[in-house]
Amino acid sequence: MHWLLFLAAADPSPLAQVDDATDWTVIALTILFFVVFLNLMRSLVFGPVLALLEERQTKIMSGLNQVEAQRAEVERLKQDYDRQWAQVEAAAAAKTQAAIDTGKREVMALQDQARAEYLALVEAGHQQLEAEFSNAKDQLLEQVLTLTFTTVERTLAEPVDRAAYEAGVRQQLEEAIHA
Repeated sequence: MHWLLFLAAADPSPLAQVDDATDWTVIALTILFFVVFLNLMRSLVFGPVLALLEERQTKIMSGLNQVEAQRAEVERLKQDYDRQWAQVEAAAAAKTQAAIDTGKREVMALQDQARAEYLALVEAGHQQLEAEFSNAKDQLLEQVLTLTFTTVERTLAEPVDRAAYEAGVRQQLEEAIHA
């Protein structure tokens, strides 16, 4: 207040000549007008603006909550996907290993079958060869015996008892063949 008096004393303007009662009235009316203006501004401007700001803040918080919920859902879905992918990979690996094992068993079975068929063919061939060899040996033995007895009969000029000498000649020929 002292500074107002100082200003009023320094300036000889018409305002400086206003009396003290009017000054207080103007000050009181200015304060009253300012309070009324503030109340009007609060109810007409600040109230709706603050309500809009509150509503916007609520929407933003709601949106953030939804984003957080969606982020959690995405994380859960990603974990489910990873778990299911691991199960699919494990199942594929198991099926692949089962197919490999089945293939190995089938190959082994085919090898065993081929080996058995080969051994059977070899055995059959061996038996056939033995039979042919035995047959050829018997034929050769018969021819040698016939030739031997024919030669002996021609040399001695008399018939030989074939039954008596056949066992001995046969044994000697057998020993010669096997030697």
